[in-house]
Amino acid sequence: MNAPATSMEPGVLRQLSDRLRAPLPRKTRFLLELSGDVRALTLRLVEDGFTPEEAHRRALDALVPDDETLRRLEGLHRSWYRRATAGWTETRLKRAERMGLAAAFLLLLTIQTATILSADFVGYVSPFLWPVLASGAAVVLAVGRQAFRLWVKEDYVRPGAGLKRLLALSVLPPAVAAVGTWLDVVRLADLLTHRPELEQALVLRSLIQDAAMLAIAILFALLGGLGWLLLHQWSAIQEDAHRRALDTTTFPEE
Repeated sequence: MNAPATSMEPGVLRQLSDRLRAPLPRKTRFLLELSGDVRALTLRLVEDGFTPEEAHRRALDALVPDDETLRRLEGLHRSWYRRATAGWTETRLKRAERMGLAAAFLLLLTIQTATILSADFVGYVSPFLWPVLASGAAVVLAVGRQAFRLWVKEDYVRPGAGLKRLLALSVLPPAVAAVGTWLDVVRLADLLTHRPELEQALVLRSLIQDAAMLAIAILFALLGGLGWLLLHQWSAIQEDAHRRALDTTTFPEE
């Protein structure tokens, strides 16, 4: 059986995808199930004596949901987070999320600072380590924010949105550390010009503090890069599955 030239697809599935506001993986699953149901019903109607074209048209009329049904489906497919905050306005929700993000940033900075102070090597810490820690905390929160958006809020309108910014942000800690190391070297050279007798002690100390700072910066960059890779790969898989679902035929073929 071949699809008629006047078949309504693939426009039917694309129109449904545009009209249905649901998380992308669930939307993809719904479209695949619908296309399979339409094909099965078309075959059944053909067996009952209808022409393939008429059978396909009747199957589409019977199974393609109207706007009211789509709204109900959207309610069923909402994430638990969306259901819990259903009574909140979008402005209030965004404000609460930003406050939570700021609180998490401050908490992470506090934990990092407490860890350094408790380790009792403050004397070996470069003053530029603190901006490295701040930029690293921003990387960690950026990864967490993207994961929260995709897997808690289930905001899949544009799964890949923000990932380029995340990748760019991951470069920030090593960049800050590199600049800090260069400035430490300049400061050390200037100091040794006036106090050459301190060379042995200061050079070793400078090497230790800058090596530690660079190592921490690289760890933050790796964390951001791994987070980007995981989120990007997951988003690409979901978008590819959705594209393939949109190209699925609802007309049975021989």
